[in-house]
Amino acid sequence: MTSEALTERLSYRDSLPACVSDECGPAFELSRLQSFVDGDEDIFDILSRQSRRYKNDPGLQRAVDTTLSVLENAKAVIKNQSERIEKLEDMRIHDELTGLLNQKGLCYALKREIARAKRQPSKNNVFISIQLDNLLTIENQYGAHAAKMALKLLAFSLEQEARESDLTARVEDDEFALLFVDTTPDHAIERIQDLNMRLNKLSFTWQSEDINLFVSLSIKKCDANSGLNSFLPSADNDAHGPVFTLRGGMTR
Repeated sequence: MTSEALTERLSYRDSLPACVSDECGPAFELSRLQSFVDGDEDIFDILSRQSRRYKNDPGLQRAVDTTLSVLENAKAVIKNQSERIEKLEDMRIHDELTGLLNQKGLCYALKREIARAKRQPSKNNVFISIQLDNLLTIENQYGAHAAKMALKLLAFSLEQEARESDLTARVEDDEFALLFVDTTPDHAIERIQDLNMRLNKLSFTWQSEDINLFVSLSIKKCDANSGLNSFLPSADNDAHGPVFTLRGGMTR
């Protein structure tokens, strides 16, 4: 809004509900206050000050108090709506079960990292696809709740392995992703080998039985020449060439 628009006449009386506007007495003009035009005061500051100024005028005092109440209620409604919208937006890009990024959230993040790699070609990123190989076996043998427990355990472990700059996601039912950001190839290989051993040692107890997780990892480079589709579950690994695959501690 321009300063010219702000300085147009905006009387306090005209801004009040009809039921109180006739009781206001002389109208005061909010938009002609320099502090309002400059942004030093908002409507609440001005009305509070005016309320003190007209405390000896019951009609105007009541009108000011009514308007302040209406505005405070509107402010609370807007805050609640904003929080709800933020929560819904967060749900759009996160997996409900694990809290990790979902496939949509991963796509947004990968686009950002690929674009950054184009600006800084020296940056090395490594994309790791993690498959929970025995999820279906767990579900068939122990039930859906045990399968969810396995997924949550793997998701938690990936979060513990990730640095603050890394990305973790659940992209399909039994497939997860981990992006090592800004790493050297030697360091990435060392981390991946350690990761593979630790993930394949994961287990949990379900109804007095120990359930082990069997996990396989596929590794690809993520750099300026990478295409987004090559990292999605439908990608043809032979066509896009994973660097190597680890299964149960063995390189494939």
